[in-house]
Amino acid sequence: MMLLRLFVNSYSLFLDNPQVVGFTPNMVNRNNNDTNPAMWNADIFQLQPGDYAALLFVPIQHNTLLARIIGIVFSDKGDGYYYCMLNKDEGTASDVFRNKSMLGIEKVGSVSGIGFQLMNSFLNCMKQDYYRNF
Repeated sequence: MMLLRLFVNSYSLFLDNPQVVGFTPNMVNRNNNDTNPAMWNADIFQLQPGDYAALLFVPIQHNTLLARIIGIVFSDKGDGYYYCMLNKDEGTASDVFRNKSMLGIEKVGSVSGIGFQLMNSFLNCMKQDYYRNF
């Protein structure tokens, strides 16, 4: 619950202050209301000893997308931020991106499927990208 509360509070902060992540206020419409934080699902996974990933599944309502998936790697080697805009058609692959801050955004793979299969695919995509340079 604490992890989920952290994500919900961060989302609310983002909606109230989009400039914190480099957006202008007119780029974010708080009244869009396309998700319900009570429906979100968050969990933590151990990748390797000392390395953890926090995953968040954010269902989207009234949209052509099914959900947003967010993954954050916490490690002494450095952190990593990943996300995916999941298509409603589970047979259609959805791109996974890594946000590298000042270095930009990079496509690192794609995922498809539903439920645990989908989340495992997303986690594996993150791990493959994150550890490819170590």
